[in-house]
Amino acid sequence: MKHNIRRFTNMIFYFGLFSFLFFGIWEWMQSPFFTYISEDFNKIVFFTIHCTFSDILILFSIVALLCIFKREIAWIFHPRKMDYILITSMGLFYTLLSEYINVQLLQRWRYTNLMPIVPGLRIGLTPILQWLLLPSIILLVTKDHLKAIGNESQQ
Repeated sequence: MKHNIRRFTNMIFYFGLFSFLFFGIWEWMQSPFFTYISEDFNKIVFFTIHCTFSDILILFSIVALLCIFKREIAWIFHPRKMDYILITSMGLFYTLLSEYINVQLLQRWRYTNLMPIVPGLRIGLTPILQWLLLPSIILLVTKDHLKAIGNESQQ
């Protein structure tokens, strides 16, 4: 029982750590593409941290939904191709909806001229690429790290 609890807490810790690192670096790198944070260094830091934690919350929510749907949490130690597809699809759906609402409807943020815009959607490319790439990378890195430290689930 203690071993299972330690395995689970390690999985949560490393999934959160790698999420923070990957999302944080991505958010920092894409900050020049957004007008509301490109003027002032303090704003860049604030919004980068805010957006990083928002991304982590979104990803953890998606993983939690999959755990509920699958009725298990051990799948994260051995994700299948469909798990990667579901996480990516759900993250991408959320991003498309969020970017549309926040950029087009509510105008909470805008893009600079540096942001490539997806034709027809009028949504920036970097948030889309973020959710196409990072969730699967984070899941894969977490899985591989847990395996390397001998913390993977035995199935």
